[in-house]
Amino acid sequence: MLARDASVLDDILPKRLPPADPRAGGLAEAMRHSLQGGKRLRGVLVMRSAATFGLDPESVIPAACAFEMLHAATLIHDDLPCIDDSDLRRGRPSCHVAFDEHTALLAADALIIAAFEQLASLRHTCDPARTLRVVEEFAQHTGAEGLIGGEQADIIGESLPPDPELLRYIHENKTAKLICAACRTGAILAGAPEHRLETISDYGMTLGLLFQVTDDILDVVGDADLLGKPTGADADAGKQTYPDAVGLEGAREEARRLAAHAAETAAAQPATPPPATRTSTSSRTGTSLAGSVTLRIRSWPPAPPAPRAPGRRPMDSRHWRQFQRRRGNIFPAGACAGSSAGGGAV
Repeated sequence: MLARDASVLDDILPKRLPPADPRAGGLAEAMRHSLQGGKRLRGVLVMRSAATFGLDPESVIPAACAFEMLHAATLIHDDLPCIDDSDLRRGRPSCHVAFDEHTALLAADALIIAAFEQLASLRHTCDPARTLRVVEEFAQHTGAEGLIGGEQADIIGESLPPDPELLRYIHENKTAKLICAACRTGAILAGAPEHRLETISDYGMTLGLLFQVTDDILDVVGDADLLGKPTGADADAGKQTYPDAVGLEGAREEARRLAAHAAETAAAQPATPPPATRTSTSSRTGTSLAGSVTLRIRSWPPAPPAPRAPGRRPMDSRHWRQFQRRRGNIFPAGACAGSSAGGGAV
């Protein structure tokens, strides 16, 4: 079901972009380039959350597209030379490499604006008051009090020693709040009651933190060919990461804790849409979050990679040496595990 939803989004996303205009140079092409690839996790969460609460997931596709557009825009910005200076994204050249820096910057801006256009179009298929609430929360979760604030803290943190409290602020805002917003959006549009929104917010924040902790782990032990982006870049830039703050095993333990909590929270969601609100399509597609996304996270964090073929290194030695040197400042394992997984969710 997740793969089907992702395939639907892969097909429809390019159709939601403006047509190419030669007078705007390669702007439209850069936008399309940056939407290719990826897991479509945020868009799928919007659709599955809506289905969980009895709304036809096809009716929230504009919202799902909005989250994928916004996410793609943040990746363009992340990869720019002035931020992370990464040449590879999703196994392909980063936008500024495939085109140029000014086109990449403007393509990201255009994707953000297109995301709000998609959300506004929900008024044609969903309750207008719910649509307005979704737009407001989308702005809150992605602006200075959310994703962009977390991005700024991430940049500032590069010049600071490992700090578990700062690290959690970064991950909650830069990554988790967008995932939380995706879960809430589908539920809000479906008319979920407030107590259910609180639970799904907890789930979304926990899943978002799990996603980022796992990403931190993979930056140390992962395979750049499989990940589609360079490994070791976080240590190279001096970023705040869980392996750096609590050690690699401490990061794995935190990921296991978050995975267990996310699975438990997802299981508390309704297994099928209530009969009174079920639509003709949702009766076919209305499995719970526990029956879809959670199945993919029970095995997180990933096990150490299998041995490679002779002649291949698991990690660039320069990155590994830098990471090991910085581990002299690590905090005790579990230092981040005491705070609430759902903090800042609503």
